[in-house]
Amino acid sequence: PEITSFSITPSGWTKESVSVGVHVDGDYVDYVTYTDQKGGTHTASYSGGIYYATISEYAPSGRYTFSAVDLAGNKFTKTLTQDVKIDKDAPTLSIVKYTDGKNDVVPGTTWLTGNQKVYAVVKAEDKNDDKPQSGIDEDSFSLDEKKADIIKDGDNYRIELSDPTKVSEITVKDNAENSSKVKTEAFSVDSTAPVQSDIQVVFSPTETLAGKFLNALSFGLYYNESKEQKYYE
Repeated sequence: PEITSFSITPSGWTKESVSVGVHVDGDYVDYVTYTDQKGGTHTASYSGGIYYATISEYAPSGRYTFSAVDLAGNKFTKTLTQDVKIDKDAPTLSIVKYTDGKNDVVPGTTWLTGNQKVYAVVKAEDKNDDKPQSGIDEDSFSLDEKKADIIKDGDNYRIELSDPTKVSEITVKDNAENSSKVKTEAFSVDSTAPVQSDIQVVFSPTETLAGKFLNALSFGLYYNESKEQKYYE
């Protein structure tokens, strides 16, 4: 017998198991075997003229060996390489910093004005040195379960926070639908302008001119015509 081709379902990246259809040409085929990611051997099921293998993990070698055996014991072996796209590893997601678009801002340190925009700059990666990964799905970024618009910021991504005064949750997925989340930090806002108030201060009749002068330097006082003084808070 001869293994002529393979059909893989799904053909794209997935975090689930993959079904491999093994197409065999020849008479008197007895069975088809295949190796899994750990090197174990399994017998493929048969339905409608096709043998089916279920692969649940990515093989470190990226190679899966299939063998078709006929009733006389003749064996034909063929290797499937790199076409099985299984990624069960979640991407990594972290907050690098916050910015208002011009300068960095720091939760707990930077006070925001009421209409000031704040962006979280996040680092999202989908890497594994031992096996291929599906990669970051840049269309999957969400903020509090709502789709988020992103701005590329070097190797990172910038996301505008809808309400910087509250803790939000940023989510990203890879192309196999694995997801990671990270929470933002809340900022404090001061949108109230300082209030100017006039305070009348009357010096003691015995206050010396030098004393009045020193008080003026210390408290920002100035004299009016009635010898009373004002300063502003």
